[in-house]
Amino acid sequence: MKVRLWRPADRMVPLGMTSRKKVSDLLTDGKVPSYRRRSIPIVTSGGKIVWVCGVRLDDRFKVTSRTRQVLQFSYHSNV
Repeated sequence: MKVRLWRPADRMVPLGMTSRKKVSDLLTDGKVPSYRRRSIPIVTSGGKIVWVCGVRLDDRFKVTSRTRQVLQFSYHSNV
C-alpha cells in the first residue's frame, strides 16, 4: 500500500459502479472545493487506487464474503 496525492490522469471504479471514472470528476461530483483537491490523499495498491480518502472507495477493493484480510484506515482532514 502507498499513499500519495491524486494526479489529473487518475481513474478508479467507484464503489457501486462497474466502469472507471476520473478522480477529478468524483471530486467535482462530491463538491470538493478546488483548493482542497490538491491535498486529498489517495491510497493505492499494486498501482490501483483503493481509496480517495474521505471521498470514495474503489469497488474492486470492497469487502465481500470472499474477503480473507481487511485493513482499516481512517482519515481526518484538518480543513
